[in-house]
Amino acid sequence: MTTFSVSIPEALGHFVEKRVVEGGYSAADEYVGELIREDQKRTSHERLEDLLLEGLDSGPAIEMNDEYWKRKREALIARHSSNTNEGEGLSGPIRAPIRISMSSPITSPATVSTLLSGFNWLHGKRFSRLRTCRAWGVH
Repeated sequence: MTTFSVSIPEALGHFVEKRVVEGGYSAADEYVGELIREDQKRTSHERLEDLLLEGLDSGPAIEMNDEYWKRKREALIARHSSNTNEGEGLSGPIRAPIRISMSSPITSPATVSTLLSGFNWLHGKRFSRLRTCRAWGVH
């Protein structure tokens, strides 16, 4: 755990003490920690909103139905067919590892579900949302 020492004006100190009592916090550090978590959540929501707006402005929408994911999977298999471990052809399973790079953490099971729906179609597997949420530390 990281420790900070913060100096605040006396009036703010009284306000914090009052909020600790009113909010049922055990100490000022618990109250401040809650403020920081709320700020993290707000920042994540702002980032998500920015990404959604960017997506809306990125061009015409396409329908992502079963046929779309089938074509995507076939294209991926065709592109990576030379990367198979056991010399399997276009109909064989994908053996190349998938790496995910994200600039912000995955914070909700709904986000995990969205990602897994794409992986399930691309790989023809059924990834468990609950197991993946636990593995990624999402609750």
